[in-house]
Amino acid sequence: MIKAILIIIISISGGAVVGSAAAAFLTVLDVIPRLSQISKTQGYVKLYGLVISVSITLITFLTLTNFTLNISQIVKLLVIPMGFLFGMFVGLLASALAEVLNVIPVLVKKLKISDNHIKILLISTALGKMIGSLVEWIFLNGK
Repeated sequence: MIKAILIIIISISGGAVVGSAAAAFLTVLDVIPRLSQISKTQGYVKLYGLVISVSITLITFLTLTNFTLNISQIVKLLVIPMGFLFGMFVGLLASALAEVLNVIPVLVKKLKISDNHIKILLISTALGKMIGSLVEWIFLNGK
């Protein structure tokens, strides 16, 4: 009985730490306000936060309960655009993190890259991430 209670306390504590870290990460990167500013929907920032919180909670619950859906082939076609949208969001997070950590300016200064070549650096970084992800998904996860 005590072992079960201890496991529950540790699990809840771990979840609180991870949730707090995720919230702090999104707050420090200022992702939600930036996206609302770009899309001119500043009035919906609280709704965005609510949707993210509910989504994380729901996905966590569904993952823990091994929930599955029996979906048709037509609905499966929605997976492709959803994958692109998720990829765009992850790209936004990675770009925001790189901006916060000032990775690009440090790299430009250390490698003495001219202003004309910064665009090439950014495009090659994005293409490298995309190709690396595709290689992992197609070849490495397929086995």
